[in-house]
Amino acid sequence: MHNRETNNEYLIGELKERAKELNCLYQVNEILNNHRLSLAEIFKKLVKVIPSGWQFSDSCKARIIYEEQSFQEDDFFSSRIYQSSDIKVNGEKAGQIEVYYSSDVIRGKNGYFLDKEEKLISTIAERISQTILHRQMEEVFQDWDNSNIKSDPESSSYGEWKIIVDLLQKNDKMMLLHLSRKMLSFLSTRGVEEAKKVLWDFGSGVKTSFENTEINRPTAKFLINDYKSISYQAFEIASSYLSDNEIALRLTKWLQEEKACSLISTIDRPDTSVREIINAITRYRNIIGDSSMLYSPTEHWLIVALIRVFLSDKLEFINKTRQYFEIKDFYYIIDRLIYPRESHGKIGGKAAGLFSAHKILQKAGENNPELASIKVPKT
Repeated sequence: MHNRETNNEYLIGELKERAKELNCLYQVNEILNNHRLSLAEIFKKLVKVIPSGWQFSDSCKARIIYEEQSFQEDDFFSSRIYQSSDIKVNGEKAGQIEVYYSSDVIRGKNGYFLDKEEKLISTIAERISQTILHRQMEEVFQDWDNSNIKSDPESSSYGEWKIIVDLLQKNDKMMLLHLSRKMLSFLSTRGVEEAKKVLWDFGSGVKTSFENTEINRPTAKFLINDYKSISYQAFEIASSYLSDNEIALRLTKWLQEEKACSLISTIDRPDTSVREIINAITRYRNIIGDSSMLYSPTEHWLIVALIRVFLSDKLEFINKTRQYFEIKDFYYIIDRLIYPRESHGKIGGKAAGLFSAHKILQKAGENNPELASIKVPKT
């Protein structure tokens, strides 16, 4: 009888800790999704709620360091008992989260911090990283919009494709290098001698065959350090022979294909965790945004795959709902999803049904204003 009571107390204690961690993540997500807050305001709010997810929250303080600025509460303290997790943006460390316990906290069998707390701080750091990257993308788009307002819209120097190049320069140099060579190869098939010369100068040392425009990846001599020179020359030449609209359309198409392939390869792996899929979707979203793949079969395949990953793998459900979804609809899910680090599960039957019903009503509401006004719970 005593053993049973002890076991029950242990289970209740475990459930309480999990509830604290989930509640902490809910609060973190709510703050990160508040687009009215600046990053500094977000960090100031986060350091207040992060300790609530830890076992000894009354003896716990948090600090966020980002771009050499420190964010903590007025009564913050540091100690030798702490854990931290890096905030990484584009693979580079941009800051870190630190969680401290006061020195009077009792050490457990496995240390001062629970295994789940190690995963919790890593998850929060990852969510912050995604938010920072998304904010940076928004700034790029805003800067571009502002420059377009001040500039001559007819000038080839300010074509719509420039925003794509600027975005890739800041966030994916290898992709920019690949698309630059793809553009040079495309121009070469049209007989543009300048493009052939650049490919010769930066190519593998032997003349490239220009009959096939689908060059998959840069060769060894297309070094990452050369990306600025190659991209500058590629798009200077392109702007002389193609309209801004054609450059933008081709870049968008090639970029969508590349990012879609990366997302497909992640989803296709049988051992892929929800975390890995969300990271792949986030990378896809940061570049593609809300744009459509223009009725591409790849987009239809991705929609079915994402339904299978997050909602249901039942064929009847997929066949009935796939026509109502777009890839961007799944951004809504990943912005609100709370999951264990190595989870492979779905969002649950009721949530999947409610989400699908919302999309069906949204589609029907395009022709029926009454259906469009139906409210859907946030959680």
